[in-house]
Amino acid sequence: MMMTKVYALTAALMTGIVLLLANPLCYAELVEGQAVIENGDIGKAREAAMRDAMRTFVERQVGIHVQSTSEVAMNMVVSDRIITRSDGYVQINQIVSGEAVGGIYVVKLDLTADSQKIDTAISDLKGRLEAIDSQNTSRSGIQVAVTGRNENGGAKSTADLMRYVQSKLEDAGFRVEINDEVSAYMDSHPDLDSVAVSAEIRRLSRNTQEGANALLRGTLSTMSVSREGKYAKAMVKASFELIGFETSTANSYVDLFTAVAPTEREAIQKAENMATQKAVEALSQKALKTVQAEFQGGVKNLKMTTIFYGITNRSTQGEQIRQGLNAAGCRIIRSSYARDGSFRAYLESSSYSTVEELKNAILQNVGMGLQEGNENENAMGARKLYFTF
Repeated sequence: MMMTKVYALTAALMTGIVLLLANPLCYAELVEGQAVIENGDIGKAREAAMRDAMRTFVERQVGIHVQSTSEVAMNMVVSDRIITRSDGYVQINQIVSGEAVGGIYVVKLDLTADSQKIDTAISDLKGRLEAIDSQNTSRSGIQVAVTGRNENGGAKSTADLMRYVQSKLEDAGFRVEINDEVSAYMDSHPDLDSVAVSAEIRRLSRNTQEGANALLRGTLSTMSVSREGKYAKAMVKASFELIGFETSTANSYVDLFTAVAPTEREAIQKAENMATQKAVEALSQKALKTVQAEFQGGVKNLKMTTIFYGITNRSTQGEQIRQGLNAAGCRIIRSSYARDGSFRAYLESSSYSTVEELKNAILQNVGMGLQEGNENENAMGARKLYFTF
């Protein structure tokens, strides 16, 4: 009789194991989230704290599947996707507690994650990024350079965040390269708002563009770090700019982000991640709109400066240049003679798919022995075309 009971119990346990293995593997965990209470808005803080708990939980679960340190950036991108879509990935079983602790709202959630769905999301993103890398297309290229500043104004490493920006932009369909030279220059120059520093950053990136047509540069500055009870609170300023090489377009993003965590380091990291995510998502959308506006039917809307050297007769050669530019389908926005005697024309053209095509059309239509000039790598600002008689 005893043997019969043992066999029955064993059979029941085996049946339970088989049923568990037949279902998607799920993980349950009790997770805490925190958020700053701004302007006394408890409801908004409660929602933010719940999102914080869910993101913490999702990042832990994604981290189980992403073992390599080189894949940390992909971990963050996958987490972004899951938090945005959420359906089926994470389930809130219970709101265990929620209360205001000073100026911070703290919530505890009982959460369950679907491991299979998360694994599929990671595999899908890996496949997408690998497919993008293997494609030899004319997709728009963007260089990335991000620097960090601690609360004392000193430079700090942002290597993981740069890889995160790279993965976010690649996921949006761009070709992306990290520009180490520009990053090093930004690290060594504290006054990044200086006109001279900004111009030098643009010059460095333009001279190392390697097929890219824009630079996304960003600075993450820790503005303040403080303790409130057992929690640390950090405020980070995000200052990002998307700069075109072949046009004069520039889009910027500036905002402040505050995060709460058990330690100061975690609070700063959380605020930096939030700031980077919002900045890149905002600017990648602007970049897509800019690309759509610049490319219409395979042609590019170009705005750039052309410089003509070897002017010996301003009246005759100046008029020939204007007529030639007009014949090449260019509209002169403004023009002038520089102190060195060169003729400079800032123009717009919507007739060519590349700058090289525009240059050849100008050479052909201006004539009079006009030749391609030597490019001045030390020139500030956007890319320019150089010609000489």
